[in-house]
Amino acid sequence: MLAFSCGKPASPQMTLLVPQIISTEVLPGMDAVTLHASVSGPANLTGCGFGIVKDGLIREFEGKMDLSEMSFSATPSGLDPETEYDFYAFIANGTSRIQTPPRQFKTLSPAPVDGPVSATVSFSEVSAVAGVSSVILSATMTETTDITGCGFSISADGINYKDYSADSDGGGFTLTLDGLSPDTEYSFSAWAVQREQRVSSEVKVFRTEKEIHNVSFVSVSAVPEVFSAVLEAKVDDGTYVEYCGFGLSRAGKTAVEYTSYVSGNEFTVKVEDLLPDTDYYYYAFVLVDGSRVTSNFYVFHTLEDPAVGIMDIGAVADETRVALSARLTRTEGVISAGFAIAGDGEAFVEKAGTLEADGRLSLTWTSLQASAHYRFYVWADTDEGRTVSETLEFYTKTPVGPVSFVEVSATPDGTSVALKAVLSGIEGVEEAGFGLSENQYEYIEYSAAIGSDGFTKTVSGLKSGTKYYYYAFFTIGGAYKQSETYSFTIP
Repeated sequence: MLAFSCGKPASPQMTLLVPQIISTEVLPGMDAVTLHASVSGPANLTGCGFGIVKDGLIREFEGKMDLSEMSFSATPSGLDPETEYDFYAFIANGTSRIQTPPRQFKTLSPAPVDGPVSATVSFSEVSAVAGVSSVILSATMTETTDITGCGFSISADGINYKDYSADSDGGGFTLTLDGLSPDTEYSFSAWAVQREQRVSSEVKVFRTEKEIHNVSFVSVSAVPEVFSAVLEAKVDDGTYVEYCGFGLSRAGKTAVEYTSYVSGNEFTVKVEDLLPDTDYYYYAFVLVDGSRVTSNFYVFHTLEDPAVGIMDIGAVADETRVALSARLTRTEGVISAGFAIAGDGEAFVEKAGTLEADGRLSLTWTSLQASAHYRFYVWADTDEGRTVSETLEFYTKTPVGPVSFVEVSATPDGTSVALKAVLSGIEGVEEAGFGLSENQYEYIEYSAAIGSDGFTKTVSGLKSGTKYYYYAFFTIGGAYKQSETYSFTIP
């Protein structure tokens, strides 16, 4: 049973407000359906969910409540393809229950038996940033093979959806829509067509901003360079701005916002570490009289880099090996790329690495000396010549004796994961924990309590549809020991 915070008990003179279901939305798939409902009134619910009815048989599914949006949703599965169902939403408030009248939906048709293999694409990120009358929608697909179309579906009533197509850029796609109604809630989902089958994300909602007639943007512009851009905005003279800044994203990515300061009626910010020859979407925003106002959405394109740039260089070493990583600013025209390593007093030795389509370069170098100092650099060969990074360094770790890793595992559960490490012994182990990352570059380390045969840690608040990388570590005798890097995906 779900439980939510309650207010103070009503006095005899008070009117007790009763929550109401104000809208329901449905997005059917082939063998599953995503259901969404919005509620009004106090958040003193003791339960919520949906019922699905077929041939007189009722199946009820518990809903997942989002207090920030005052809504709840569920995704029942195991349905029959191309079949009509009735459904209703319900909420429980103490001993009373409120239920909507039944509505109908029909599941989608399956792919032909002699047709292509099933679609396997899904979405790792779907987001929206709304202004007064416009919105920027972004989504990232988990794969790009055999994708023949993608875009978004949007609805103002949760029933009648309209499709908009978008262009994919490296697995991500972004769409800007104008002409929306101010202060209005919209439902939306991302979709993609793969192997003649359409796959949709879960339904999400956004709300356009209220219209404030005494605030408007005179101009919003960008001056792009190869790896940076200067964003500029101007509001009406005499507008008292409490807070301001810009939002920026590239195709399929959630917008990142940068704050600025007003000088007169203008404000500006310089954004660094951008990718060359890339489209970026941006907008300006201000806070006036406690209300936020967002400009329309615009696009700029960073300049092309005449040479291959090398960024995000990293090295993670254990006793006898090191995992090297870097990112090239472009892959077009790159013949080969890799890393060079040298020990103290030794000449550099080069090895080619694995170069991904998004510019990520990686290599695991083995058979190194323990407790040793090494220098390394990254190189990339193109038709125009060779690009070499600065020379960096790393140290291999000191052997820590007989204690070693027997097992390292991860068990996802919803948006949490239980991490576990089993050791060959715990005598002398001082500290232990896990490192966790979304991108293999930036890890957050979590301390764990040491048990009889190892240590465990549960990490919550992870993102659905996201792949995470992790490792275990412990210290013994002042030395640090790290496991191999593994991965898991939150469904």
